[in-house]
Amino acid sequence: MKQTHKDPVKDAAQKRRDYLVAKAKIHSISETSRIAVVIFTIGTGFMFLVDFGHFLPTWVVLIAGLLNAVLAAVAYRIMKRADARAKALTYVPPVAEQIAALPASNVLLRGSEQPIAAPEELLRAAQTGSETASEELLRAQHTR
Repeated sequence: MKQTHKDPVKDAAQKRRDYLVAKAKIHSISETSRIAVVIFTIGTGFMFLVDFGHFLPTWVVLIAGLLNAVLAAVAYRIMKRADARAKALTYVPPVAEQIAALPASNVLLRGSEQPIAAPEELLRAAQTGSETASEELLRAQHTR
């Protein structure tokens, strides 16, 4: 038999978990791309600014520098896309905030009926009119 009513707490927890996983994936892609941009940009500058004429032909230095520049541009584009996806990601609040925002008809509470008596009345004496003297109350006796 299929359950027709979904548990709002489990749904809220699953939504929050999915949100956090998606946010972590996007964040890791973005930060990895940022690191790649820095590395490839430094590599590009290193290739063009340092004189490799002594060790490598000029065309090798030029191709390696251009390759680093292209890789830096690709990493930058990936980073920007990840940032855009992170901004487009719909925020899912923690479960407690989601449950608090649910309408009363979606929240099942036990004992949700009105109490029979006020809390002050529930603590009243069992017998009316007679109050036990403080000397008659049970006290711990010190025996040695």
